[in-house]
Amino acid sequence: MRSARAGAIVSVFAMVLVVETGVLHLALSVRHPLLAWILTASSVSVLAWLLADYVALGRSSLDVGPDGLAGRIGRRVRLAVPPDRIASAIQPQWRDVSGLGEGYVNATKPATPNVLLTFREPVEIQLLGMARRVVRIGIRLDRPEAFVEALGRTR
Repeated sequence: MRSARAGAIVSVFAMVLVVETGVLHLALSVRHPLLAWILTASSVSVLAWLLADYVALGRSSLDVGPDGLAGRIGRRVRLAVPPDRIASAIQPQWRDVSGLGEGYVNATKPATPNVLLTFREPVEIQLLGMARRVVRIGIRLDRPEAFVEALGRTR
């Protein structure tokens, strides 16, 4: 999923976070030093998560096999879906993914998905550490055609 990474966006967020944290820390450290350090530690943890997600997104994999689909997408999504729950896997056009609303997650946002998975019924995934039921997941893969073909063989 290396093509799903948005290095420019992560860099801008990181720079804004560093500058804003420094200014806020200096402004608060005179009157409220404990609060200044708490906010600084929070910002550092957000920065660490952003960088870890960027790296993890480049190393992510979704495994397709007889047990279905399983894997992680960065530090954002973890899923395990039996093959009988997968209704379709397509390489969508822009109109296929616009306005899907409730029950849809673009797991590689801000990247535009090049694979759209649709499930027969809602499946539970871990999204940012919390359970969420979804009917469709959009993902951006480096080789979408190979993934769709492999998933087609398991069903």
